[in-house]
Amino acid sequence: MRPSRTFWFIALILVSLLSGMGAVKLWPTIKQALSSSKQQRYISTSAALLEKAQSARTVGWSNLLPENELEVIKRYQPEPNQPLNKQVFSALQATFDGDYQATLNSTQVVTSLDGQTISIGGYIVPLSVSEEREILTAFLVPYFGACIHFPPPAPNQMIYLRTPQGFTLDDIEQAFMVTGVVHTALFEDIQGTSAYVMDVIYIRHFSGSPDDVRRHDLQQY
Repeated sequence: MRPSRTFWFIALILVSLLSGMGAVKLWPTIKQALSSSKQQRYISTSAALLEKAQSARTVGWSNLLPENELEVIKRYQPEPNQPLNKQVFSALQATFDGDYQATLNSTQVVTSLDGQTISIGGYIVPLSVSEEREILTAFLVPYFGACIHFPPPAPNQMIYLRTPQGFTLDDIEQAFMVTGVVHTALFEDIQGTSAYVMDVIYIRHFSGSPDDVRRHDLQQY
């Protein structure tokens, strides 16, 4: 039987005391993690990562896009209740817009994010698992079905997640808020390519729609 998450936190505190780091310094982060344990799917056992969690800032998928690409994508996002004929015309325009087509496969990143600690909501696409069937690596994507039912998003709209301790995923339709240290680096897999890599600190349940770039709530005709 594998040790519980609580065991790892107790062990972490003891290691911190013995190493001279002082558990007091990490206590705000540890307390936050323990208080939301029912919603927690993953907690890193790295003292260095847990300390960085204190400086995490919440971002959206739009923050992962260079400003010029974000403007191009917004150009073709339909408004709520927009007539179907206008939606079709806009889609045709996007098909012939070279700048828009380039954004669909863009690896351009926001360099200022490199090494930052961020929290971002999305859906998890498992890539590798342990012998105990726990997820070790995965993609985080902005909308449900990407890489599974639909083509993958652009590389700069995907994050490769590294979770050495492993975690289980009961429902792939559930959105999660992921906190970790992000790096601007390419990762390629048969399911897609990401332009960002994250060393994960927390994975929590998330409610709402994570995607702040594309519309997914348009009226159906």
